Amino acid sequence: MHTTRTTVLGVGALYDCQTRDGHHLPVVSEHRGARQLILYAASDRHDAPEKLTVRLAADEADQLADLLRSGSLPDRVAALERRLAALASAERHT
Repeated sequence: MHTTRTTVLGVGALYDCQTRDGHHLPVVSEHRGARQLILYAASDRHDAPEKLTVRLAADEADQLADLLRSGSLPDRVAALERRLAALASAERHT
């Protein structure tokens, strides 16, 4: 996924995420921690697509991010711990 970041003065930042299939998924990241997820309905009119904005509090954005991750946080931490243990073991044997 290709992501571009644009500063929105007085608000925060706009991240425009474009998937491999060409779909755009804009996210507004506000200075105060809130996030806005912007969804566009499929439309034949590319000049005026229907837009739905979902406003998320900071903790809601974190929960959504956890759901979208390829693995849960505890699983990712456990995998990192295993990798660190393997690296430490390899260093002791050299």
